[in-house]
Order: sequence, then C-alpha cells, then structure tokens
Amino acid sequence: MKAEVDLDSSAFNVALFAYGASGKIDKALNLFMKMQDEGLEPDLVTYINLVGCYGKAGLVEGVKRIYSLLKYGEIEPNESLFKAVMDAYRSANRHDLAELVNQEMRFAFDTQQYPDSETEDEHDQDSLDH
Repeated sequence: MKAEVDLDSSAFNVALFAYGASGKIDKALNLFMKMQDEGLEPDLVTYINLVGCYGKAGLVEGVKRIYSLLKYGEIEPNESLFKAVMDAYRSANRHDLAELVNQEMRFAFDTQQYPDSETEDEHDQDSLDH
C-alpha cells in the first residue's frame, strides 16, 4: 500500500526515536535508509536519534561516521549532538572515545565563544585602556 500522505523528516524522526528507544535498532536503521531513499535530508534530530541507535547496537563505526561529519563541518556543531555522540560511545562501552569527544567538545565550544584571536586578558586590558 502506498501512503496517501507524504511523510516528512519529523515523522521519520519520531519513528526513529521510537524504534531506538524500544531496542528495535534494525528497524530504525532500515527506516533511516528509507528516509534517504525518499530524498529527505537528515536534520539534527535525525542524527541525534541515529547516533543513539548506533550506540545501543554497539556499532562504533556508525558513531564514528556521524562524529566525523560533525567534526569536519558536514553537520553544524551542536552541543546536543556532541552529547549524544558521547552517550552513544558510552552505550557501546567505549568510554575512551566518549572522553575524547568530551575534550574536543569543550575546545570547540570555547573557541566559538571567543572566535577572534583576542584573549580575555587582552580584552580586559583594552577595557582598562579606554
């Protein structure tokens, strides 16, 4: 049967979450492939749900793939996704990789907070000069 209503990424995200939460990882991953076949682009929620499924299934390579997309700018950096990646590594019993992501996350968000090369000390000195 063909659905009369086109499904959008939100509907797929809800189903991905439900399958992942209930431990039906194979169904979640098949649904993600169907989503791609439909031409829908994954969004932040999709990646968070997907990385959680990879972690629960112990699919470390899947977690690494999403983390690489995040790290190299294919996915816009987001603290929630970083945390989901850390949780997925912990679920897959890879606490070493979770700690590495934690350190990189701190660095990534610290540099975003101060994007120019001026340090806090230089900024404070400039404030005192004026």
